[in-house]
Amino acid sequence: MVRVELDPTARQGDLVAALEPIVDRLLKRYEAYQAAHRAAALRQDTPAVKAAQDELDVLGLFKNDGDVRTPASEPSSLLEHDIQGNRQQQHEHQG
Repeated sequence: MVRVELDPTARQGDLVAALEPIVDRLLKRYEAYQAAHRAAALRQDTPAVKAAQDELDVLGLFKNDGDVRTPASEPSSLLEHDIQGNRQQQHEHQG
């Protein structure tokens, strides 16, 4: 990602491609903590609920697109939108 950021000839698509694996890892971690949160809530394990919620709050910062009105629990990241758009463009060029 640093290489893309420092490359003066890099395009937005290059940056999106460099960020895509990072975003994927963060989304998978977020989903795992959501499942842990639900399971802990079903067990009524208050400390585990709090621990999972704390992790969700931290990971939610990465999902938030800066709009303070958007709950962090919604997958509304502009980066996710850019990645999906980039995938669609690649698919259209291949087809």
